[in-house]
Amino acid sequence: MSPELSKFRKGREAFAQDPRKAGVLNDKELRTSKAEDRKPTQDSIQRLFAEGSASGAQLDLLGKVRPIYAQEGGRSKIRYPARLTLRHEQSPMPKYLVEAEILVEGPVTDSPVPPGEFRVVGLRVLRGMEPPRPDPPPGG
Repeated sequence: MSPELSKFRKGREAFAQDPRKAGVLNDKELRTSKAEDRKPTQDSIQRLFAEGSASGAQLDLLGKVRPIYAQEGGRSKIRYPARLTLRHEQSPMPKYLVEAEILVEGPVTDSPVPPGEFRVVGLRVLRGMEPPRPDPPPGG
């Protein structure tokens, strides 16, 4: 087995066991609109990553917001703003909205770089809130 494949398999196993310890999920900065929502939200996000199932969630890039770009140690570090929508198990209605950043790294160069040179290295979870509820119909 190649060293790259071995490293990948070890990383995948660590990620499945605990994405926080694997360094992929950073939810330490998560703030929620209600204090009692913080722990269940963190648990839902970790479960999503550990189980590899996206049936109860949706991750969207916020296209109207520019990514944040920096160079560090000969690497490009890019933070893409995103929204994670957590859904109720038995309903398509959103349960919680979470603002996050998708962390990507790649080489620094003046020449074109193939997309495969860039890697998603993490998800930084920032803020969570209950979604806005629609107004009830008039007279209802």
